[in-house]
Amino acid sequence: MNCLLLGNGKWGKKLAKNLGKVAIIKKKINSSVDYKKIKLNNIDWTFISTPNNLHYQHAKYFLKNKINVFCEKPLALKYKEAKELVKLSIKNSVNLYIDDIESYKKKNLRISKKKNLIFRSKSSNYNFQEVLNSLFYHDFYLLKKNISLKSLKINILEDSKLKKKFLISSNKKEFLFEYNCHKTKKHFINKINYISKKSYIKTMITCVLNEKFDLKENHKKALFCCLLIDMILKKYKKNKNAY
Repeated sequence: MNCLLLGNGKWGKKLAKNLGKVAIIKKKINSSVDYKKIKLNNIDWTFISTPNNLHYQHAKYFLKNKINVFCEKPLALKYKEAKELVKLSIKNSVNLYIDDIESYKKKNLRISKKKNLIFRSKSSNYNFQEVLNSLFYHDFYLLKKNISLKSLKINILEDSKLKKKFLISSNKKEFLFEYNCHKTKKHFINKINYISKKSYIKTMITCVLNEKFDLKENHKKALFCCLLIDMILKKYKKNKNAY
């Protein structure tokens, strides 16, 4: 299996390390290189690990050229763009897979009928939108079955340099999301620890290359997350404009 890796940052290096164990990396480039000049005649998959704001244009180019795409989350910064990419992959009969690595940990979620706490801490300087796309995104697809977009209420509780906090109410259940900028890395969903010593990157990549995945479900997760993020940001901007 011949692969192209686009993006050579922190996560790109992790992908390269694991991808090289199960496939041939024909070329590895950073986001500043003109990817449109690369010959694609011997490329089976393109792995995209560039900055979030470049995912849409990069994925669109390779899908148009009928190359299978593995894209780091989020697929796009707007739901409309994410939906367009999914439709394009179906039209051109190529695979489009969006990173959902937390699904491979196979943790047994315990969802309360009333109040639920999702807590994460990580050393970073993310703004509110970056927190949603880079961290809470994973929690969104894990909770997808429990959050209905039709009966949704969003309350932004805090947006400080050290803490982002918001509450989602859906189907009479509450989900409190709290993100703290601490050096100690933590990730809990109702006290279930999602930090693991084992790396699941190789497992995910192997499943993707061998096409052992539910593509429709993967697309549903990505679109759900993008739409939910759009809704939260709309509420966030409305709150900002009120002051």
